[in-house]
Amino acid sequence: MILILLASSLPLLGGEGQPSRSMQGITYTSSGLLQSGSFSTVEVADQDGDGKYELYLGGAGRNSPRTPGIKAYEYDPSSSSWSAFGSGLPTTGYYGGLGLGDVNGDGNVDIVAPVPTMWYATSTNKVEIFTSNSQSAFSLAHTFSPGESTNEAEIADIDGDSYNDIAFTTYSRVRVYFGSGSATSWTESSPPSAGNEMDGIALGDLNNDDLLDIVSTPYFNSKVVRMYIQETARNWTEITFKNTVNEAFGVKIADMNGDGNNDVVYGSRGEGIKVWCGNGGGSSGGTSFSWTDNSTGLPTGGGSWQQVELGD
Repeated sequence: MILILLASSLPLLGGEGQPSRSMQGITYTSSGLLQSGSFSTVEVADQDGDGKYELYLGGAGRNSPRTPGIKAYEYDPSSSSWSAFGSGLPTTGYYGGLGLGDVNGDGNVDIVAPVPTMWYATSTNKVEIFTSNSQSAFSLAHTFSPGESTNEAEIADIDGDSYNDIAFTTYSRVRVYFGSGSATSWTESSPPSAGNEMDGIALGDLNNDDLLDIVSTPYFNSKVVRMYIQETARNWTEITFKNTVNEAFGVKIADMNGDGNNDVVYGSRGEGIKVWCGNGGGSSGGTSFSWTDNSTGLPTGGGSWQQVELGD
C-alpha cells in the first residue's frame, strides 16, 4: 500500500508554489498525526519489518509552531489512522534532515540526526546517532561534534567495504565518516572545505565505478552546487557542476532516463526543480562529465522546493 499524505503538519512534501499536475485516486490520511507542527524533512523506513513503512520527522524550530524532538508514526490500515511508533526518541531540541539506515550491522534501522545551530537553537553543533533494537526502542549511541551547524545526513556504504558510512552537511562543508560496523567507531575522510554553508546532500555512483559520490546544495551564502567524486576509496575530488540563482535544497541522485548513468535532481528557491542528466563521467571511473538539462515540464519557479523524492 502506498499512502500519500498532505497535511499542514508536513509542509515539505511539496513546494510553496502551485502543483503542476493533479493526481487521481489518492487517499489523504492524517488521522493520528500532529495537525499543527513544523518539520525539516520526512523520511520512511520499515524498522520492525512488518511490511508497513513508518514516517520519521525531524522537528524544526524555524517556523511557528516550533516542534521539538524526532517524531515517528506507523499506519494502521484497519483503523485508517497513524499512531506513535517506537520509544526512546528525543522530545527536545530541533533537528535537520534525518538519515536512516543500519549503522552497526544488527539489521535494525538507526537514525543519524543533525542538530542545526540557528537563532532559535544556539550552541548545539552536533550530529546524534540513535540506534534501535528489535523492540523498536531507540537510544542515543554516539554524538559527532563538528564545531558548526549541521543540516542533513545520509547513510550508505560509500566506499564499498560492506559497512555503512555517514555523510552530512555543515555550515562550511560536507563531512564523511566511514564506519566499522560499530555505532561508536568512525574514521573521518571528508572532501575539502567548501567555505560556505551546505544544505541538502545526496549519495550515488555518478561514474559507474561502484564508489559513491556526493552532490550537495548551497544555502544562503553561496550559489554553487558542489559535486565530489570518490576517485579511489575515501579520496575526494571536486568536479565543477552547476550554479544556482538562489539557494537550493533537497537533492537526489538516480538514473532518471534509464540510460544506465545516474543523474542529479534538486529543488531550489525561485528556479523550481532541476533535472540534470549525466553521461557517467565518459567512462567507468571517469571525470569527463557532461550534463543535459531535462527539466522541461517541471516547475520553473513558484517559491521554495525543499524536499525531493523519486519513485516509479
